[in-house]
Amino acid sequence: GIFWSGPFKVTQEDNFVLSLSSKEGNLYFIRVQIRQKNYGYIIRFSDTRNIPPPFILENYSQMPIQYLQCSISPSHKHCIKPAQSKAYAWDEILSEQKLRIFVEDIDQSVVYDPAIQNEQLKLVYENFFYIALYSTF
Repeated sequence: GIFWSGPFKVTQEDNFVLSLSSKEGNLYFIRVQIRQKNYGYIIRFSDTRNIPPPFILENYSQMPIQYLQCSISPSHKHCIKPAQSKAYAWDEILSEQKLRIFVEDIDQSVVYDPAIQNEQLKLVYENFFYIALYSTF
């Protein structure tokens, strides 16, 4: 099945991208346009093939990066594998629009606020490599 993101207002004009996700973790996006006409509102849903996603998250590290919108359930977290990128739109349009980014199993995260220009965030994790040498004869 597909999970719908949270509610959105239909009492004011707006234009945004709605995020839908599957149980398998696939993300789908729908463009929503709300326009006032006379005494009512027209809500138009369309595909997003011809517009870029609101965000593109890129993982240049060697570790999977997890992320979720602040103030929503941790069950809605997403993952970006190493050296990959993913399109993203807010899971909850009416909730706080900040993104928590973390590496799994490490008790450290950063919060990204897109309203702050040129924000410098640092997420540091230790990456241990173990090499074992054995004699073969």
